[in-house]
Amino acid sequence: MHSNDRNKLILITVMCLLALFLLGGYLHQTVYQKYVNRSEELDEKFALLEKYKKVISGSDAVKEKEESLRKLFSDVKSRIMKVSSKSIALVKLQENIKEISNKANINITRYQDMDTYEFSHYMKVGAQVMTVCKMRELNDFLFLLQTDDTYLTVSEMNINTLGGPTGVKVTLKIFSIADTAYKGEL
Repeated sequence: MHSNDRNKLILITVMCLLALFLLGGYLHQTVYQKYVNRSEELDEKFALLEKYKKVISGSDAVKEKEESLRKLFSDVKSRIMKVSSKSIALVKLQENIKEISNKANINITRYQDMDTYEFSHYMKVGAQVMTVCKMRELNDFLFLLQTDDTYLTVSEMNINTLGGPTGVKVTLKIFSIADTAYKGEL
């Protein structure tokens, strides 16, 4: 073989190897890119699957909370005053507070009706009550308010220690809910 033929053969071999190397690099890059894209896609789908699992497992907690709220609403609904008018609701509230204060040995020094708020066939009725009592009597009064058959809630309480030797001066804002759609016997 002549050197010219030999150089041509070497050149053709080098060019073939270079072409194979470039083709291999291109194919490798394409396959690698597809793998990376698939890997990222699988990671996103796995994260979404984990999110769905959390939502599904949280649905049991939501159901438990919903059931708890239903029981609470049922309890409150059974304890609201059933009246046919605003004036009857205010009178019933005053009677309930007077009855509870008698049980707790508290003398109400001032009683004032507060504004009422109506929503649907329900009404929020309230009263501001002032008394001078000892802390033990106040504790009993608050306990009796919370455990009474009628739904009563203290929305605000101010205690002034300048009640004198007989105890503390207390101002309470007490409210209840009344069902005004009640048409039964009162």
